[in-house]
Amino acid sequence: MSFSGNSGVILRKEMVDWGAVPRPIGKALVESTERIARLRIKITRAAKIRSMPPVHIVPQVWVTQDDSINGCATPLFVRNEIHMGVVIPAQTALCRDFRLVRRILVHEFAHCFAILTRVIDHLDSGRSGGPALPQRQSLDDTCAEVALLVLPDEWFGRTDARDFFRWKNPDSEAFAQTIEKLDLTQKLPTGYQLPEAFQVNGNLAVPSEITKHVRRLRRSRRHVRPLTRRAASH
Repeated sequence: MSFSGNSGVILRKEMVDWGAVPRPIGKALVESTERIARLRIKITRAAKIRSMPPVHIVPQVWVTQDDSINGCATPLFVRNEIHMGVVIPAQTALCRDFRLVRRILVHEFAHCFAILTRVIDHLDSGRSGGPALPQRQSLDDTCAEVALLVLPDEWFGRTDARDFFRWKNPDSEAFAQTIEKLDLTQKLPTGYQLPEAFQVNGNLAVPSEITKHVRRLRRSRRHVRPLTRRAASH
């Protein structure tokens, strides 16, 4: 299943008391849905594949004691199926640095593709049970973060691969500035809450295009011959 147009991006109003959300902020969040959808379409058009994960916007401010959380890759229920998707909080949806928001989306899509790659590899291996995924020990677990990313240039367009957002990037200060400028912590619920729990009972839907791309990448790596010492010296 693919998600085209605005059908791939929705605002999860039911996660908060929407009537208590100040009207200007609510209006801005609704408008952000179309903007995020346009960014997603642009990413898709430039990418190596056309099956981009769905995006859900939650009307919450994701903050910790020391930092803000600006996006997350997680299973989502979409049309009675479970898909790997991306959830972004209000400070990301409302950020006016659209290039940065696009980079965040690409980063989270890369997490989705990394998880789907492990699922496909596991299924193709014929092993029982579920695929092994790195478990975060904390939100600052850099090793787990890096382990669950695909190589950007194998999945995305040239510009998105070149501008790929790396964790703890100082550019993310723009999201903190959005929170402060719009006074979001006083207008929206704060915390870190996902629409669905990461551990989902059921089968994860994997688009056939993703499966074919993962297998194609796997074959290409098998056919790469390592340089001999003599060849490497030339």
